[in-house]
Amino acid sequence: MNNIDPQLNFVLRFFRRGKFDPQRAWKKIAGPRIPHYFWLVPAAAAILLFVFIRRQNVWTEYRSYDVPQSFALVDGTRITLAPQASLRYQPHRNPRTVAMSGKVFYEVARDESHPFTVTLESARVQVLGTSFQVFESDSTVSVNVVSGLVRFSGTEGDGILLAAGQSASLSGSVPVMEASALPNAAAWATGRFHYDSTPLEVVLEELSAYYGVSLSAPAEGKCLTGDFTTDSLDEILELVEQALDVRIDRQSE
Repeated sequence: MNNIDPQLNFVLRFFRRGKFDPQRAWKKIAGPRIPHYFWLVPAAAAILLFVFIRRQNVWTEYRSYDVPQSFALVDGTRITLAPQASLRYQPHRNPRTVAMSGKVFYEVARDESHPFTVTLESARVQVLGTSFQVFESDSTVSVNVVSGLVRFSGTEGDGILLAAGQSASLSGSVPVMEASALPNAAAWATGRFHYDSTPLEVVLEELSAYYGVSLSAPAEGKCLTGDFTTDSLDEILELVEQALDVRIDRQSE
């Protein structure tokens, strides 16, 4: 009996006519059975991991073609793209970091623990919560701030801080503050002009550039304060003439 196979020995010892349960005996010999679907668990985990990693690396891209278009990002930031502009970012990995080309206006949702960053080939713009415009052309990058504070840096140095109403452009690898920037560079996106004791000659220069006309008036010593929508140039000129008691001449360019 000592030379008998252990499994057969078990059957011979416990066999009783009419009482032997082969399945029960087999469970004692072979141990608990693993469910047939058990192998699916690691496979499902691998699939979920693959989907998660792939989702983290997905890029979302926005483009504007013939007219400005506005979009909302996942963090609540609103962007307005000028014609032919584009913006891309990874909403599941870096929702507060974007790459862009062309002209884009930003209204950034405030998050003090996660600065919002605009990356370009030769520059970087970083904010917490503010509104500003970034314009990238073939020759330079310019930033115009409407509200809040913006840090504008090139490929060298720590950059400069810009407050509301200030503008700067990239000169080589370092941004330089603009001494006489037009006050409403982002009017195409905001839909309004804001003037605060602004010299009339500056107002007319800006309106001329925006509407593609040539405007002139005896403006010496005259300043304008007020807000105007961009809907109608005729309405703006009428209000300015009444407020400053001037006659504005207009010629098509």
